Amino acid sequence: MNFLGFIVLFLYVLKSASKRGYNLRFRNTLLRVYIATDKKKVIGEYSDKIVKKTTSKAKDYYNKALTKYYDIHLFYNSLTDEEKELIEAIISLCY
Repeated sequence: MNFLGFIVLFLYVLKSASKRGYNLRFRNTLLRVYIATDKKKVIGEYSDKIVKKTTSKAKDYYNKALTKYYDIHLFYNSLTDEEKELIEAIISLCY
């Protein structure tokens, strides 16, 4: 537990926050600061996880697309010359 959390716990245990209004406001302010710093830490951890997961997924998709691209070229090169000429004729009709 960090120092700020210790102060909040100390104020809560002594119940001094209920005796005076300014102590209650001070405790609430400390709680807000503690939660905000904790959120920043959690958000930082999650953002790192999101970046790592996104980059790994992007690399996976890139590798899959590259594999499909090479598979198409292997398939095209495995065709006979007549099939290649037929494909070229069909493509030339599209222009």
